[in-house]
This record gives sequence, structure tokens and C-alpha cells, in this order.
Amino acid sequence: MADKKLASLLSEGVKTWNGWRRDHPQVIPELRGANLSGRDMRFVNLRGANLPEAQACRSDLTRADFSEAELERADLREANLAGVKFRCASLCWADLSKADLRYADLSGTALIGANLRSANLSETSFFGAVLSGADLRGAQGLTWEQLGHAIGLEEAQLPEYLHTGRHFWAKFAIKSALQRPKTA
Repeated sequence: MADKKLASLLSEGVKTWNGWRRDHPQVIPELRGANLSGRDMRFVNLRGANLPEAQACRSDLTRADFSEAELERADLREANLAGVKFRCASLCWADLSKADLRYADLSGTALIGANLRSANLSETSFFGAVLSGADLRGAQGLTWEQLGHAIGLEEAQLPEYLHTGRHFWAKFAIKSALQRPKTA
């Protein structure tokens, strides 16, 4: 359950919230199940916050900072997440379907079982991201170059266009390289 005082403070707006975060950097916000749906939360600082099961569908979270945040089972459907920092966050089993994640930084992020169906992933960074069981079918703008830096691809469901032509052979080369034994 979200801390009612913090949830109320967050509802006052980004300027108020970010000011409070600057004054209280040691506090880890407990916002489990918080409802941010349909809100303008551009540039909000939710770094390190506990937001499992949060509701933020159709919200504008452009350039927000969710680094090291816990967002398991969060509902981020159709959210504008362009340029968002999710570095080392947990988005396991989160619903990011149809979200705009252009230029988002998902480096080191756990996306185990996440739903990214039909999301815009153009220029999204997946360096060290764990995609085991993630559903990326229908995703737009996703390339093997991006996925080459991710972990757990063999268990992810990929867009159809990555299964054909040169993309298939790039996948084969990456998978083969990952399975090669290390030499001393």
C-alpha cells in the first residue's frame, strides 16, 4: 500500500514532488499501487522508489527518472516513456504494451516476463537488460543491434520481422557466440 502522505505529495505535481525529493534524498518512497494514470508527470524523479503494481497507463512520463526503482507488475500501457531512465530498475511482469519508449535507457533493467507488445523501442538502450520471457511481438523500431547487448533473448518473444532474412542470421550469430565455450 502506498504511503498516503507521499501519494498526496506526488499528486500535487512534479515541481512539488521533485523539490521534496531534493530535500529528502535518503527517503525511499513507498508508492505500491499508486495511481498515476493519465497524468502529466514529465521529468518526475522516482529514482529508487517502490512502485510495484503502480497504475500509470496513458501517462506522460517523458524524461522521468525511474533508475533503481521497483516497478514489478506496474501498468504502463500506452504511456509516453520517451527518454525515461530505467537504469537498473525492475520491470518484471510489467505491462508496457503500446508504450512509447523511444530513447529510453533500460540498461541493466530486469524485464523478465514484461509485456512490450507493440511498444515503440526506437533507439532504446538494452545494454545488460534481462529480457527472459519478455513479449516483444509487434514492437516497433527494435533492431538486433539493440538486442545484441541484452541478456535472455532465447526466452523472449520477438517481433516477426526479426525472424526473417538477415535479421534471422544476425540472431543465429549472436546466439552462437553466446553458446561458445570461453577459452582461457
